[in-house]
Amino acid sequence: MKKPPSTPPGTHPIRVVSLRTGLSPDILRVWEKRYGAVSPSRTPTGRRTYSDQDLERLRLLRQATLGGRRIGDVANLSTDALQRLVAGDAAELVRTPSPPSAQLDTPFGSAEDWLESSLGAVRALDTTRLEATLRRGLLALGVPGFIETLVVPLVHDVGRLWEGGSLDPFEEHFATVIVRRVLDGAIRDVAEDASRPSLLVATPARQRHEIGALLAAAYATAQGWRAIYLGPDLPASDIARAAGIRRVRAVALSIIFPTTDPEMAKELRTLRELLPGPVALIVGGAGASSFRRELDAIGATVTPELRDLGAALNDLDRNGSSARAADAG
Repeated sequence: MKKPPSTPPGTHPIRVVSLRTGLSPDILRVWEKRYGAVSPSRTPTGRRTYSDQDLERLRLLRQATLGGRRIGDVANLSTDALQRLVAGDAAELVRTPSPPSAQLDTPFGSAEDWLESSLGAVRALDTTRLEATLRRGLLALGVPGFIETLVVPLVHDVGRLWEGGSLDPFEEHFATVIVRRVLDGAIRDVAEDASRPSLLVATPARQRHEIGALLAAAYATAQGWRAIYLGPDLPASDIARAAGIRRVRAVALSIIFPTTDPEMAKELRTLRELLPGPVALIVGGAGASSFRRELDAIGATVTPELRDLGAALNDLDRNGSSARAADAG
């Protein structure tokens, strides 16, 4: 007997749609769940399948967003309206050509190309080019890939060049503002789901560099957590109070600079004392290792890399699921 095809003719699994549209699977899921951009069918095993019409809509939506439109503003347009909108945008570009820095429709060949374009935009203080490159990288790579292969190397290179005197402070600040804007969008564009475990993310008192915390919040969001981002430079009492209000499963801190703060050990101890016992404390960032002794003493989990954060969150999620199953039994 001939085995039936895994998907019916005229339908496509998510990996095929991702390849044909240039949209990562996690972006496809967000556009479906939060914005209702398409309504894929499901196989008997629960896998998404997309029709030819879905594929065309997603292509048009991607073109519209690459043209500067917000997905929330165009997701509910009909396919005919989308075609007119995209055609109108293209015609307008012909009448009013974009500057070379904004002509980024051709996909880059590698992560190094994305990085090179981003660094060039930082040196030129080109807001349009940098934001467009980062947003298109996000669409193409998905949140985890975007963070690991583009944003983290970019932040490291900007910091290294700034420390070496090859970038001025205003160029470093410029890069930080644009990266923050894109990361804020990555966090906001993931649908709220009350069934997800919650994570509070901040930097402790006197830690004013917040890119690490933003990266952690976006990465955790992509891992299936509800990240509540509070921002930089918060005292232990405020962090603990916010954790209590939202009843979070864990608190994640980013420590970058300074690494010689004599008050940090006390701040960390105070936070651990104020947090409820079941709430995990996770600390990452380039400066976290400087306080390793204090963090080990209070039972905090140290995550030098974002992948380590992902592993720590997965462990917490598994343990929490096991505990809930035991209670239910």
